Amino acid sequence: MFSILFKPEKWKEITPIWFDWLGWFLALGAVGYIAEKTHSIGLQIVYGISYIAFFMFITTRISDILKLKFVRNQKLNNVISLFIAIAVLAVTQFILQHSIKDLLKD
Repeated sequence: MFSILFKPEKWKEITPIWFDWLGWFLALGAVGYIAEKTHSIGLQIVYGISYIAFFMFITTRISDILKLKFVRNQKLNNVISLFIAIAVLAVTQFILQHSIKDLLKD
């Protein structure tokens, strides 16, 4: 696991994934903040749809990585991808909710 940190070629794979996630994070955060600030039903719907799209994006992205690297069984790949995606979503949601609440305190 720690060997990834010292292999520059692995960072070629990891860096785009990080910035994909960061882009989604910032977009979801902005929409979520504005939806909470304005109490707009339309923006809350956009936020919900965006969050579902983010979940699907993360699930397929993780599935692609696992399939290409070390998991050959497609069903196992799907199950592992789902659990990793749920973990990523839980962390993302936790950070977003706390960030939005902190921003709204002002």
